[in-house]
Amino acid sequence: MIAPDFRQYSPSDLAGATKTYIETQHGNDLWKALENSITELDASKKELSKAIMYKSEHEQLLKLKDLFAKDYCNSMLLNKYFSFGPGAMQIKHTFTWHDSFTR
Repeated sequence: MIAPDFRQYSPSDLAGATKTYIETQHGNDLWKALENSITELDASKKELSKAIMYKSEHEQLLKLKDLFAKDYCNSMLLNKYFSFGPGAMQIKHTFTWHDSFTR
């Protein structure tokens, strides 16, 4: 059986897009409260984009598993405050993932 490649993430500037929106809609105080989580989320997504390089290393796969879980938790935390999409009250930002079927 041939296993498909890991999904790959195209890095983007999440912090820049969310900072503008949060400061405009909710003020600077909320941005300061969420800045660390957003920066960490951006960094974890960049690290996850390298997952394909480690697919045969057991230790790295365990690290990536924990990183995926942390990324999910940070994403759910931010979901309480805003959402992404084309609407007027949403952040216009997309996360681009690629896999062996969508290259």
